[in-house]
Amino acid sequence: MKRTFAVIGASALFSLCAFRFVNIKAIKAVFIIAFIAFFVFLLFKKIRKDGTLPITTVTVCCCCVLFCAYDKSVHGKIDVFSDREQTHSISGEIVSLPTYDNGRVYYIVRTDTIDGNNNNLKIRLSFDKKLNASPFDRIEGDFHLYRLGSFSSEIEDYYSSKGLFLGGYTFEDEKVKIGGQSGFHPMYYVLCAKQKILDSVSLNIPNEYGGLLTGLLIGEKGQINEKTLNSFSLIGSYHLLAVSGLHVTVWAGFVYGLFGLFRLKRKLKSILCILFILFFMALTGFNPPVVRAGTLLIFVFLGNLFEREADSLNSIGFAVTLMLIINPYAALSKSLWLSVFASVGIIILYPKIYERLNKGSFENKTVEYIKAFVLQSLSVSLSVVIFTLPLTVLFFERFSLLSVISNLLLIEISSAAMILTGFAVLFFLIGVSFISYPLFFVAQFLSKAITEIARLLSSIPFSTVSADFLPLKITAFALPVAVALIYYLKKKDKIKLSKITAWAVACSFVTVCIFGLVEGKNRRRIYFPAVGNGTSVVLVDSNKASVIGCGGNYFAYSSVCGIMKREGVKNLELVFVPSERKYVYSFFDGILNGFDIFSVKQSEFGKAILSDGTEIECEKNFSFIKNGNLTVLIVFNPDFNMDYLPEEYSSADYLLTRERTPVNFKKENFKSVIISAEDGENDGCFYYNNGKTLYLEVKQNGRARLETAD
Repeated sequence: MKRTFAVIGASALFSLCAFRFVNIKAIKAVFIIAFIAFFVFLLFKKIRKDGTLPITTVTVCCCCVLFCAYDKSVHGKIDVFSDREQTHSISGEIVSLPTYDNGRVYYIVRTDTIDGNNNNLKIRLSFDKKLNASPFDRIEGDFHLYRLGSFSSEIEDYYSSKGLFLGGYTFEDEKVKIGGQSGFHPMYYVLCAKQKILDSVSLNIPNEYGGLLTGLLIGEKGQINEKTLNSFSLIGSYHLLAVSGLHVTVWAGFVYGLFGLFRLKRKLKSILCILFILFFMALTGFNPPVVRAGTLLIFVFLGNLFEREADSLNSIGFAVTLMLIINPYAALSKSLWLSVFASVGIIILYPKIYERLNKGSFENKTVEYIKAFVLQSLSVSLSVVIFTLPLTVLFFERFSLLSVISNLLLIEISSAAMILTGFAVLFFLIGVSFISYPLFFVAQFLSKAITEIARLLSSIPFSTVSADFLPLKITAFALPVAVALIYYLKKKDKIKLSKITAWAVACSFVTVCIFGLVEGKNRRRIYFPAVGNGTSVVLVDSNKASVIGCGGNYFAYSSVCGIMKREGVKNLELVFVPSERKYVYSFFDGILNGFDIFSVKQSEFGKAILSDGTEIECEKNFSFIKNGNLTVLIVFNPDFNMDYLPEEYSSADYLLTRERTPVNFKKENFKSVIISAEDGENDGCFYYNNGKTLYLEVKQNGRARLETAD
């Protein structure tokens, strides 16, 4: 079998991901079945000679053992520390640069001891302000520990794929002790280099365009404007800002070509490129897509050294296998899955698509070069979209219809901006300012162009389709099967039938997308995200939304933004906050910075009418929503006496409040009572917390049905 590692990598990736959703008993059953199947396959000469099925079953058996051992080890270490009420004494060393989110500063700490006992864990610690500390400094203190993603399986999987399971915080930052480094740490110099890159860009381009350039260069999105992030998400080009295989591929190709200008020997160029790739992988924190692409490129350059051609699929399989051995939970990484499928799509489909599109030629060499360049970019984009479509509708809330166009427009500009920024930083750090300043100037111009293109494309109405539209899911998963069928038919020289199949698939996909857009255009929803003891309600009309109350706990803003992403919202018609109290105001500034808003009512009372005819009465203690025959009363303060409500607002289909029912509340006046709270009581009302999101699906006749969005 020529592609042993491709089979091992694929088998391991699918197996370990599936094991996340079953219990240990089921994994043991899989082990027994695979073990028996291995010996059964050996009985058949043809199967034994091919080797694919025996290797697959052996891989599955090994994955069963690996997952069970790793899972037991992890839970044995972290389960005793998941009680937020207790504090634990921690000592260890800081192994990351600080990151910033929602006004908090985060560090990754690798512990030596917890509560005086030897315990080697990586913990994500949270602080009010930046510590006076450098990478690999010692840290000691008492912290409340908790399981990362305890309220959301999606967030838990994200951190688990990075080898992080515990978070921690303290209310007494001043009691945290910082000491010097102990010993030699190679990663210290990598992190220092990363910090110098960040400082150099922010010093020379101290605005949102500088933040975009650091995102393009090393994947740091902390300084990128929220509106820009939202725009990239809506047009399907968010991967440009999350360091990926694209980044390392562009850099490796450019560096190899640059070494060629100095007329270095091929083997020396290959060695230098391998060293650069290893450095870039470390610089980006060994992000799964970068490791996958970097390993593939390392095999390519090793092929140059030993004059042998590397097999791309085998290289991908080896990279995936290596990552899964180190951390079996890496199989839960969405970025890894997308990276692998995108790479396989390019390897398999790109030559076929380009061959079909590249018909005829121009006599003018410049025109021919431009044509070939455009067709190559288009072929790559189509290959990636086709192969990643099933994962896109499975992982994300929406599918962008502009992804091919946006990538075609932005990838080359982004690559140029990335290269210019990298060299601008290099010349700035070595003191050659007369070269670095012009490079920074051009990079900033390109960054501005990228931002404007992204925002322009994202402003196109109805450019995304909801991923929960069932026909889209069916089509998305049928598409790769159809592509594989076309590929098989082509091998049999059935060209005409393959063309018919291709056109049928394309027409089906376009039809499904059109129906998905129509379905989304007619959708009206009222969302009630769980925000703890706070108030936040989101009214969605097609791709527009309004927010009533912007308050709640630490996760409130991300919950509301999650709704916006799920519905493809870019603009807000109305934002209403009756006061600056935490339960209605905590993430008001975040909403202002993240979205284009047509009307803001901050402690401004009165009636507002939305574009779909929805009427909203905005008052200090309550808000009343009327959509057709559907009515919703929102009470911001549970201490409010409902006897003071105007008679026309004293009853409604739904009552939303926080923490508990209001004073002089009469349950018979409402069809359903919904309470956002940290903890609920069994009093007949519907309490929701722990990440739940409820919504009312408003029909044209004014009726609604309360459902759970999770």
